Amino acid sequence: ADTSVDSPAELAAVMASGIIKQVSVQIPRGSRSLVHTVAWRGQHQLWPSNPDGTHKGDDPRLKWEEDLDLTEPPHTITLKGWSPGTSFPHVVTWRFQVDPVPVREAKKVSLKQGILSAFAKKGAS
Repeated sequence: ADTSVDSPAELAAVMASGIIKQVSVQIPRGSRSLVHTVAWRGQHQLWPSNPDGTHKGDDPRLKWEEDLDLTEPPHTITLKGWSPGTSFPHVVTWRFQVDPVPVREAKKVSLKQGILSAFAKKGAS
């Protein structure tokens, strides 16, 4: 309750390696659009994608299709929320559908990048 935008509540959501295929957010009923939430990866706001935007509302259930590659670390999405001027605590629920990528495929990609990098370095000398 009464959390400022300058000091939001934060949660590091650690994911499995894979592809995020679907995201959903539920903001509690009765919040009168005073509860705001966003998701970040590193220094970039992922959702909503407009930098000044936030998800807010009064019992909205937002859901969208996604195709975000999380096969390379970090596998963490930072969820932030704030609710200035509110008297009661609120719980925002985020849900993610992550389709796993087999470890062998992830290792092949890393190995392939390593081989290409080696050829590029050899050709540059």
